[in-house]
Amino acid sequence: MTEASVLFELGIFRRFVEKAQEWKTIHYFLTSTSPDQPLGKYESEHMETQWFPILQLPKMYLPEQEKVIVENRNKIIASIKEAPIRK
Repeated sequence: MTEASVLFELGIFRRFVEKAQEWKTIHYFLTSTSPDQPLGKYESEHMETQWFPILQLPKMYLPEQEKVIVENRNKIIASIKEAPIRK
């Protein structure tokens, strides 16, 4: 299991999830792990977890995910500036 420390909240979004037929509140956080922590497992065997540079992120699945990154980009960069590089 990967352990993570919450650095700060990035945003809160509320949206209707059609599959569950209910409203959900989603909280986004910036977290930190130690460089020797493995990446967590993703729930689907067809997806893999990997790291991306903050300025070269792939297309986000939900528009709110991109909004969270864009609105907090400078704060995120400042927080990870001294973080070790993970390979």
